[in-house]
Amino acid sequence: MDTSLKDTFLREYYEVFDADGKPKACGRFKCISLINICMSIDSSLDYGNSSTGMMNTENIIRLKNKLSED
Repeated sequence: MDTSLKDTFLREYYEVFDADGKPKACGRFKCISLINICMSIDSSLDYGNSSTGMMNTENIIRLKNKLSED
């Protein structure tokens, strides 16, 4: 995987989630951006609705944990 994409994901992730994995009050557009990055990395899972910004937090956190292991 492209390390810049991974770095972008992690930066966006921590703008949307706190260290405990709880969503921050960051705004819909940050959530949409994170969902789009997730889908760019792995399109096999549902990360949420990129039109509304409603996130599938479990899958986003799962992706973060997977990328942190690599």
